[in-house]
Amino acid sequence: MKNILLINDFAGVGKIAMSSMIPTLSKLGISSSYLPTALVSNTLSYGEFEILDTTSYIKNTIKCWDKLGFKFDAIATGFVLTEEQAKIIFDYCKKVKDNETLIFVDPIFADHGKLYNSMNTKNINNMLKLIPISDYLIPNYTEACFLTNTEYKESISFEEVKELIEKLINLGAKSIVLTSCVINNKYNTVVYDAISKKLKTITYDYIPVKMAGTGDIFSAILIANILNDKDIFISTIKAMEKVYKLVFLNKDNHDLALGIN
Repeated sequence: MKNILLINDFAGVGKIAMSSMIPTLSKLGISSSYLPTALVSNTLSYGEFEILDTTSYIKNTIKCWDKLGFKFDAIATGFVLTEEQAKIIFDYCKKVKDNETLIFVDPIFADHGKLYNSMNTKNINNMLKLIPISDYLIPNYTEACFLTNTEYKESISFEEVKELIEKLINLGAKSIVLTSCVINNKYNTVVYDAISKKLKTITYDYIPVKMAGTGDIFSAILIANILNDKDIFISTIKAMEKVYKLVFLNKDNHDLALGIN
């Protein structure tokens, strides 16, 4: 069984980040270890929240794990709270890549053209530091625009998609899965494979609801399939299909900020 280290936040209320990724990865045969970047009272969608910074814990835990010789097949990074955390995580990922550990970076800070509550340019800069260490970068279209200083548009052309992917590659990205991208008024996930140099767009039907945690579940399914030796295109399609079904089943939930049941 493959073992992945999740570096992300834990929310007390709401199925987001680790709370949604752990059971999803487990269902798909991947064992998870955890390094929380923050303890969050609830999903940020509520506007009111409390965040506990775990930077000291991260530093001391990594020292402990180094002494114990723990190794991971992959690392997936999500929410990063501070610049210091970004540096620690970068240094740790760079060190373990020598052991052929795959690095997945999901730059969690924005969607639908806007930054999440409490996010600012510091969060963007933190993610920019992690891109060069990634084997797989998994931004949504909004995050890709912020990362590359590109104007956000409701719909873009295929040529603009290629330009956006090229900008991410210039920042140090290798393989890229770009979600929530509207191309010529159709919703697409854009996939770039660094090995084959192939770029594909995969169209999907959009369910018009804003539900917390769907991106985390998408990333977990994508990562699990890649770790189970599926190629990036098949892994993306499987993640898209499963998330669509889950969103459809949960779209009428009373409180969408709680995420998917």
